[in-house]
Amino acid sequence: MYISSSYESEFQITACFVYESKLCRQEFNENLSTYGEMVEQTLDLSELDNHNYAIKPDYDDRLKVLADKLTEVCRCIFLVEVLSPV
Repeated sequence: MYISSSYESEFQITACFVYESKLCRQEFNENLSTYGEMVEQTLDLSELDNHNYAIKPDYDDRLKVLADKLTEVCRCIFLVEVLSPV
């Protein structure tokens, strides 16, 4: 059976495109998955409900110290508001 060279080259181009796009999608999905894992490990997702985009305090010792100080300040503000006369 004879296949014209133009048809054969179109088929080759299409086959290459389909094959390469599948590889690109697979690589993209793997990279996106890795990125998602990194985001989950780094960001404090519990703070997103408060519209705070923060790095987890456990990510770094300095962040842990700052988070502890922030918690103490917030606690003091709360106590002042509760105990202060109106």
